[in-house]
Amino acid sequence: MTSIVQWKNALQLAINGMDKCYNIESAISCKSLFSTIISNCNSHPNELLACNDSRLAQYPLILKNATEAQIKAQKESQEFEQKMLEAHKKAEVPINAIIDRCINTNSDTSCDGQMRALQDYCVATPSSYKYCNDNRFLGYLRQHNILNTTGLP
Repeated sequence: MTSIVQWKNALQLAINGMDKCYNIESAISCKSLFSTIISNCNSHPNELLACNDSRLAQYPLILKNATEAQIKAQKESQEFEQKMLEAHKKAEVPINAIIDRCINTNSDTSCDGQMRALQDYCVATPSSYKYCNDNRFLGYLRQHNILNTTGLP
């Protein structure tokens, strides 16, 4: 088989497999495939009937929409992370007040439950809360035998 026939067959296979690329979810991952197909079709016009496939002209718009959707999703994710960070920072003040109250009043029966709940938050998201590494908090948990060391320093 000559190299030209191999090239034509490979390009035809690529064109036949491009159906999976016509949705927003996979369009970006097909960018290099389409680049190769379009480059070869432009370099060798009228060599392959498949180069006249009308779907080739649709891909740039699908890719543009997919790229915009990806950028929007990344921006929304960053905004969400920023909002969560701000919420965590705001939550530190009442959390620190709970820790202070529990350390200073040993007779408060609600403290063990509250401190246990705070400990659960630390285990679930250890890097999110500063108090998770607070020696006063950890000391209280140790002193009252409620320290679950899983996920805590």
